[in-house]
Amino acid sequence: MEKITWQHTLREIREKQEGLNKKFETAKARALRKYGDAMNEMGVKKWADGPLADQRMRMLQSEYYGRVDVARKPLEAGLRDLRRFAETLVPDIETRIKAERYKKIHADDPKTPAEWQEAKARREFILRELEATGPIGMRETIAAYESNADKWGLWLARDVAAKLLEPMARASEPGALSLLSEIRRATAGDADAARDAATTELKSLLAAIRAPVSDAETKTMVERLGVRVYDTVDFDGALEPIGEDGADFSAAEASVRLPRRF
Repeated sequence: MEKITWQHTLREIREKQEGLNKKFETAKARALRKYGDAMNEMGVKKWADGPLADQRMRMLQSEYYGRVDVARKPLEAGLRDLRRFAETLVPDIETRIKAERYKKIHADDPKTPAEWQEAKARREFILRELEATGPIGMRETIAAYESNADKWGLWLARDVAAKLLEPMARASEPGALSLLSEIRRATAGDADAARDAATTELKSLLAAIRAPVSDAETKTMVERLGVRVYDTVDFDGALEPIGEDGADFSAAEASVRLPRRF
């Protein structure tokens, strides 16, 4: 069975948002097809027939906008539910990103009791060896373990040297900070890069989920500021086909089945 990742779940949320907006646009197109020709005809007649045609035009517009507003409510409710669900996932995702970084950093740590025993037995010797020298000597010692392919010697030397270098770096001892940075890049560089990439991807996916999905949603946000915005409807020319006819857009059509958790 394929593992569900948090990236997959967030992308699925975005796809469902786009699906809800597509249903809204379909409902809007149906309303336009139903009232558009009549409004276009009235728009021409009102210049000849005067107030009656103008009144009829306003009634048709009111019905059209009413249909659009009815379709907009379940769209907004569905988008709100999806965004709320996405926000509940964020703490767990951030914890997973941190845990993955920790896992990568410690991937080469001793695993078995025998490996830990060997590391423990050698640590005291390596500690004394590194304490007797400065940053330059530490660099040479670490390089020697690396060139000899001494896995646990290198692991211990980096770990011990990092602890010894921290107070030296704070005291601005020459060479301490640069060696400490090299050790950290060697032990955590890939893990940090993976964490930063995952964090950037999380921010990008959340930004897409939080952003308005449609012109209708943008319109609602503006209207909450007290500005009434009317749809711009172009009744000239043939209407674009919208697919098969169906029932009017309703809350049932907009019901949201939340994506699976990762």
